[in-house]
Amino acid sequence: MQPFRIQLEYRDGQLINIKLQKKINWRLAFVGFFCCFFVLTLFYMFFLTFAVNDAEMYVHSNIIRLTKMQEQRFGMAYKELPIVVIGFPTELSTTSPGNKSTIHGVFSNNIIYLKKLPVLLPGHTLRNIVLYLLTWGNVYDIEQLLHHELVHFYFRNTTFNSLVGEGIAEYIAREMVNNTIILSNWQNVTRTKLVSIVAEPLYYEIAYAVVKPIVDNHGKTGIIYVLNHPPAENEELLDYQKRMMKEVAR
Repeated sequence: MQPFRIQLEYRDGQLINIKLQKKINWRLAFVGFFCCFFVLTLFYMFFLTFAVNDAEMYVHSNIIRLTKMQEQRFGMAYKELPIVVIGFPTELSTTSPGNKSTIHGVFSNNIIYLKKLPVLLPGHTLRNIVLYLLTWGNVYDIEQLLHHELVHFYFRNTTFNSLVGEGIAEYIAREMVNNTIILSNWQNVTRTKLVSIVAEPLYYEIAYAVVKPIVDNHGKTGIIYVLNHPPAENEELLDYQKRMMKEVAR
């Protein structure tokens, strides 16, 4: 098969020009496209599979290190380690409040459950960037989430209000990974609105913003105090924060 088409130009019966026009081999183009698509699909599948498996490997290799970090920073000595399971049991997936797609970790019955998703590992790496783009952001930071759930495990025998409990867990987790950005205008969210967004990302952002200045100024004393002194019924969040700041400082 000739790769070119020959076009002859005549004028007054004489050949005046010869043009070579490249022919498109559509069959070969289709085969090439299919092969590229197949290779990229395999890469995508294997890459995501390894990224999901990274969660279990990371937990196994780092959970003791993370507990030691919390002990050094906040004096939280872990006498035992929790069981960590990758994957949510059916009953948790159906009964947990909030948007199920935004819940990546749950502590229940002394077990930490982490959603079976690709995970971001510590550091701003090319792997994390590619993974984030491939999944359209449907990933989670394994180190921050594990720190968060470890806090719930540490205080497992303490009964506390959801807002301050999540706020403290989020505070410690963010301190450990240096992610301390506060949501702007969180003070505009009323208690009524807060009830409607339990287990949504915004809920954790607000809970963190409420407890952050208290723990920043008073450390572990502030943690214990807010856990034992939740907001009063219908008390607005900013009022609660100001009250805690005054009471802990006494």
